[in-house]
Amino acid sequence: MCTTLNGVCAELIPRHVRTLKNDFWQPDALIDLMNTSTQEMTKVVNSFKHSVELAQAMPFDMVREQYAKAVQAGLIRRSMLDWAKFEQQVHLLEQITLGPLARKV
Repeated sequence: MCTTLNGVCAELIPRHVRTLKNDFWQPDALIDLMNTSTQEMTKVVNSFKHSVELAQAMPFDMVREQYAKAVQAGLIRRSMLDWAKFEQQVHLLEQITLGPLARKV
């Protein structure tokens, strides 16, 4: 004989669904479930947003790294003023290209 849960054989319902169904009618359990979902979704969305921002900024970081390697190799003279001008140009290009998604100093 099968125990029924709202007219459905309980053995046919997965365990986690049965537990949720039994606890669903308790107000605290429902509120915890809603808060957990919201918090987890917020974490997922923020993580995805951060990953996209890193991927979009990667070409500009590569340009900065290539400049630094060129200076180390002696192809470009070592100058803080030249680096500042170069950084301003790359930052401006990053702002124009990425718009509101660009990193801010």
